[in-house]
Formats: sequence, C-alpha cells, structure tokens
Amino acid sequence: MKAGTKLLYIHKDELAPLIVYDTIKRGCSVPLIPEWSQWLYRRMKEENGIEELSDTDKVLKLTFGEEELDSMVSEGIRNGEIDF
Repeated sequence: MKAGTKLLYIHKDELAPLIVYDTIKRGCSVPLIPEWSQWLYRRMKEENGIEELSDTDKVLKLTFGEEELDSMVSEGIRNGEIDF
C-alpha cells in the first residue's frame, strides 16, 4: 500500500481496531496478525496515522504508508509490545 489517505465509516457498534486492521491487511504486504489489532490501532493514533472525524458513528481518516507501518510493527516486536 502506498502512502496515502483512506476514509473509513464505522458504525458505533462496530469495533474500529478490527476494521482498521482488516483495511490495512488487505492493502499492504507487512505481516500482521489479528491479535495485534488493538495495539496497531492505538499506535497509529499515537503516530497521527488515524484521525477521528466525528463523535457518534466514527469516520476515521487513515494516513500511513507501508514503510511506516513496517517500521511501527518491527519496533513493537523489538520492544515486546506485540509478539507472534
């Protein structure tokens, strides 16, 4: 997946971390596993890769590139934040 922006509409009853994970997994070759979805969502918010654009139902703006995602996942594994 090339660096860019993607908008996601998420109904308030849906789990945003899983939808973000599925969206990223479909579009890039960085190895990811579903157990990382909460961590990935949190880290992307910390790195300004996710921006919430509404209050009730969520509209998320994802801004990331495959290189940044690979670096984030590698760092998480090195730091013991996520594992296989």
